[in-house]
Amino acid sequence: MSDLVRKDSIEELCGHRARALELYALALSTLKAAREAHSRACSMSVITTDFLRDMRYTDCKDPEAFAKAARVCIDRDMWRFFITGTPLGSLMDAEEKRKFEDALRDTPPEATPDTVFATMARLAGDANTIFRRGLVNAFRRFYSDFKSHDGFKIGRRFIIPNLVQPAWCGFNHYRESEVRDIDRCMHVLDGKQEPEYQQGICAAMRTAMHDHKMEAETEYWRVRMFANGNAHFYPLRPDLIEKANRLIAEHYGAALGAGHSARHASQTEVRDA
Repeated sequence: MSDLVRKDSIEELCGHRARALELYALALSTLKAAREAHSRACSMSVITTDFLRDMRYTDCKDPEAFAKAARVCIDRDMWRFFITGTPLGSLMDAEEKRKFEDALRDTPPEATPDTVFATMARLAGDANTIFRRGLVNAFRRFYSDFKSHDGFKIGRRFIIPNLVQPAWCGFNHYRESEVRDIDRCMHVLDGKQEPEYQQGICAAMRTAMHDHKMEAETEYWRVRMFANGNAHFYPLRPDLIEKANRLIAEHYGAALGAGHSARHASQTEVRDA
């Protein structure tokens, strides 16, 4: 037996084992430190990419590929935080945020002080334009009787069709983001941050449906929901609607007359729930 396995070779193999365990422990400690630094770089915001889970075996074998994958991961998370985790994010509608996400999907720009300050300065300079465009996009889909080159006004009531599913106590998933957009606009016009998931009119409507009620109300909206899935929205802050209509008029380049507004109101009021 001693001829087959020498003591010195066993000791050598066990030495490699001990070294491997030591390095694995050191690697775990290093990875934890890297993860903590990653979180701090995004100001402890939720990290959207699991870098280690998404790493490919080939990346682990190639130091340059590993470094690039790590860079892309942390830069993507940092850009998401800089934009969506700051007040600038509340100015962006769902469409603008989708464009932003698309731009990050491949290889985001390096998050250096120069690129971050330049991007933030550009967005801050365009903040009014971005918000105004987002406000128009948020509301105009509910005013189908205007043409692309015409203006419109937010009236005292508008209808969002196929929004609710009372029998299942839920939203039409494809239209809930539209409600979030109009609610976000009212919050921003009132000088507030956009509402979280458990806040705002969407949360109030979910609670109402859960309690088998067909009406919901917040400080900005009163909503009546109907069995056919339609929801009637009544704005409760005339001062904010006036602000919104001024921005809509600016977007279309001219002050709006009463003709379109009155025409739309008459068409809306005769519509069936």
